[in-house]
Amino acid sequence: MHTQSIHFGVITVSDRSARGERDDRSGTLAQSMLSELGTVSSYAVVPDGLASVQDAIHDAMKAGATVILTTGGTGITRRDFTPQAVSGILSYQTPGIPALIQSESRVSTAALSRSIAGVIDDGVTRAFVVCLPGSPNAVAEGIHTLRPLFAHIDDQLHDGDHEPALGEHAEHSSRAEHSPHAEPLHHHEHELPSPSANPHHHFSGHAAATFALQHHHSATLHAGEVVLSDVTSSPIDMAHLEQIVRDDAAGAVLSFCGRVRNHDEGESVTSIDYSAHPSAPDTLAAIAADVAREHAAYKIAVQHRYGHLNIGDIALGATVSAAHRQDAFQALEALIERVKMELPIWKKQTFTDGSSQWSGMA
Repeated sequence: MHTQSIHFGVITVSDRSARGERDDRSGTLAQSMLSELGTVSSYAVVPDGLASVQDAIHDAMKAGATVILTTGGTGITRRDFTPQAVSGILSYQTPGIPALIQSESRVSTAALSRSIAGVIDDGVTRAFVVCLPGSPNAVAEGIHTLRPLFAHIDDQLHDGDHEPALGEHAEHSSRAEHSPHAEPLHHHEHELPSPSANPHHHFSGHAAATFALQHHHSATLHAGEVVLSDVTSSPIDMAHLEQIVRDDAAGAVLSFCGRVRNHDEGESVTSIDYSAHPSAPDTLAAIAADVAREHAAYKIAVQHRYGHLNIGDIALGATVSAAHRQDAFQALEALIERVKMELPIWKKQTFTDGSSQWSGMA
């Protein structure tokens, strides 16, 4: 197995950035994220066009880059030439890569990207090229999706075999359990527990009757109201969220307060920077509306922060009111699970040693 550091190339394709009229946020972000995984051997900003992109790719290969990411020029405007430029010099394509990126995307506009990927083999050197869209959020999302594959891609470019390293299967299995894209648990929302469901619970006659009264009510089937749905840079006020979902018909008001913690997987964290896609507010509103419609909740309020957050700051706040606590629990859990899985917000964690890491999950 090839064990040397991966050498990346980053190419930003933008007329405006090439002319100095706009800062290259996407290319800068790509370099930051990829530097956590290897060495960025080449970086260039070039105007849209066939020759400009192809020349930049060849220059990146000469600089030693084996995995090259382009950002920009993958849309459907008359100046979007990047896929044509790259396809013209590929030895063969790997269509599974753009399919994976699109399937993992949290934004609907990913369907408009004409991203392609494949291998260039000139007989002497080989490189893997991936075309990503031009927005910083799309770059963060794409790199996060491909992150587990980069080492294997680099190994294959150096004709490595397919044998996994000792313990690799176990490691991948463990990571899958914590992946932001792992299949969510299926909660059987109308299968309520009973006193006999757990053999360790021995209810007296009074307790069993009380349990039955509390858990076997008829769900209140009505369309709930979303009183607040917001993606904001302002601090979240949990007391306000709880107040606005109160209702005289609600016997239960539940809240979830997600705060920035000081550690992640054994690393000490000092702060988190959240970046939201422009579609995030609409996505959050749609999620809240779905939950309000599908669950027996009276009122729902939910907010997610973006920007710089310190330890203890609230990143996600949600409150739900319902007639019964089981309805409220189910609605709140469904809301939080969908926000974590679907909301197009990414985070950059900064650690105590000064390093940082982007993640494709809120």
